[in-house]
Amino acid sequence: MKSGKMKNTTLQLIEDLDIQLKQIAKNTDAPFTQAQTALGHINQCLLQLKMVVESTLIQSIQDEIWLFKTAKPLIVSKKIYFSKHMEIATHRSLPDKRAFEDYLRQQLVMVNNYYSENSDFCRYINENLTCLDDRYFVRGNKEMHLCIDEKWRDPFPEPFFATSHDYLLAMLIANKELQRDIQTELNQIQAN
Repeated sequence: MKSGKMKNTTLQLIEDLDIQLKQIAKNTDAPFTQAQTALGHINQCLLQLKMVVESTLIQSIQDEIWLFKTAKPLIVSKKIYFSKHMEIATHRSLPDKRAFEDYLRQQLVMVNNYYSENSDFCRYINENLTCLDDRYFVRGNKEMHLCIDEKWRDPFPEPFFATSHDYLLAMLIANKELQRDIQTELNQIQAN
């Protein structure tokens, strides 16, 4: 498969996943079940993306950067997001409303810790910089892994399917959504 076809196939995978996730949200009321079902579809999408990458001769660094800076982090961020929502759903059943509120506050602290401990990278992404893309988002750059605290690294990296920073970017994308959701839920608890 050529790189141009890889990009089209990958964009279609992402579009199909987004449609599936909207359907799941529409048809499922229980947050735990919604997250669990979504994760099944996300994992399937990641497997399909992995097969696309395995069968593609990536012809340029720009194509590889696009794959690991744009496409893969979008999918992995959804996995991180729904995994955390599944965890939150299990804590929602705590008998004490105050305990659940404290749990949500701890989650918000973890999100903020991510931002503060990775502030340079977050600034790099938020300012749409590209000068380090060939180090962050190209496979095989082992020295860049040393710049990332182990707790923020991909727990299951695969050399042919990961770069030093694609998982860190996925966490940034997921944390933006999680921060909003957690704050909304805290506001609702405080209003009641």
